[in-house]
Amino acid sequence: MTGIEGLISADGKLERPASQGVIAVPEVRLEAEWLVWELFSGRRRYRPSGGLLEDFMQLETATPEAIHRFARQRGVLGICERHGLPMTHKTTVPPGVRWPPESHSTYCMPARVPRTFRTTKERQAAPIELREHVSSWRAFAREAAGILRLANALHAGHHTADADWMAVYARDPFIHDAKRPIPWWPTNRRDRRGDNRSDKILASSKVNEWMVLGNIRPMLDWFRGGAARIIFTAADASGNPHTTLFGALALQVLLVVSSAKGLTICSSCQTPFVPSRRPRHGERSYCEDCRESAAPWRDAKRDQRARRP
Repeated sequence: MTGIEGLISADGKLERPASQGVIAVPEVRLEAEWLVWELFSGRRRYRPSGGLLEDFMQLETATPEAIHRFARQRGVLGICERHGLPMTHKTTVPPGVRWPPESHSTYCMPARVPRTFRTTKERQAAPIELREHVSSWRAFAREAAGILRLANALHAGHHTADADWMAVYARDPFIHDAKRPIPWWPTNRRDRRGDNRSDKILASSKVNEWMVLGNIRPMLDWFRGGAARIIFTAADASGNPHTTLFGALALQVLLVVSSAKGLTICSSCQTPFVPSRRPRHGERSYCEDCRESAAPWRDAKRDQRARRP
């Protein structure tokens, strides 16, 4: 994709390594322009890997069939019926982030597929099917691509394009309700130090909004056995950690826009650090301080003693 060349890492990749959980992929079918899946159906699980964000951004002008193919492989966005936002979005307005003023429900879910039943017994026996429109996918893909193009220009000290700002704010109900033009501020205005402060603040707000929409935070993962570890993932209404497709995308948007090499948790001191490569599942990762203090050697010896009969 053009316009984001400056964000590609030294190894030729857009995505950055990050410690995340697994994403559940339901069986998705396409009905007209709706993605439909059954709640609590058998799900395939996968760990987010390279190419996720880059492939997602290609969907800004994709056909329903192309979006369906992506959803079958990578999962659904989980767009709530009431607000048109990922269902992990917070129901209170966080500071520093624009938000639809009516977003105050306690829990949001995607729309149910409308079905007609002859009896109550038939309705109770029927599986719950949810759906989301492919237009939501195009809107968020367009927004992600716009954010990265803006970040690429700002990092390089170039002028931002009004078309990219329009892509970033196209779905924003706050802006549309106020009937503001996009952009509504003078873009590319530099201060005395030559900095595009206003543009950077607005771009940062959008990245932060994606993190809030995905409800991303460090969480303890100790549910599938093995050693306890910290992952960057979403928390549902009950506080349980789980990784969502939108959350994985939001984390990558943050890492790419910030030009970070990646982010993971040190297995020894539990401090976030930038890894030199993507950690494999189940593999320990150590920051430089812990490596210098021989933490990997001590852990290896401890594991060796534990394996002895």
